[in-house]
Amino acid sequence: MRKSVKPVISPLTLDLNSAHSRLIISPNMTTICLGFGEQPLPKSAKRFQNRACVLGAKRITCGKHYWEVEVDQGAKWTVGIARESIGRQDMADMTVQNGYWVISPHRTNWIQAFFDFFAQTDRSSTHMEHLELQVNPTKVGVYLDHEEGQVSFYNADNMSHLYTHRGPMSGAVLPFFGPGLSTNNWMRLPQPW
Repeated sequence: MRKSVKPVISPLTLDLNSAHSRLIISPNMTTICLGFGEQPLPKSAKRFQNRACVLGAKRITCGKHYWEVEVDQGAKWTVGIARESIGRQDMADMTVQNGYWVISPHRTNWIQAFFDFFAQTDRSSTHMEHLELQVNPTKVGVYLDHEEGQVSFYNADNMSHLYTHRGPMSGAVLPFFGPGLSTNNWMRLPQPW
């Protein structure tokens, strides 16, 4: 699979201006950890206020991109992409309708009834995808084809396919990372060099 994904692994860093105040971001902007208290961060309209997450610094408007995210085993992380225009101060459901193309090993809104892997396309429970995963991956691969409106997720440990969101995608999107809600949950963006 890795050889068929073009381009190769994209280097990514995190956008500190979007980071929720409980997130601790490493100096090289590649590791996230959920802290116990709030960090002294400057106020920013880009900052998430009510959701412990952060966006990638790379704004994507076209092309094919692939990146990997190391995730904390057992954490209730969320990985994917988000429309640049998403609200940062609200708790909108993390659905494609609201500008989120994500997967998670936990429910991403109140309507989900199970604590399992989900990909939510819209708020209706008839469109909720329950992902039958045999293993909680330690590394998730995200492949975005902006022109085709496709975001695919892989268990990057063995490159097995997890899920694909398909549908029209317009405007800029950004990588999206949520390490989970327990103190010390972490994520890391491995770099290709």
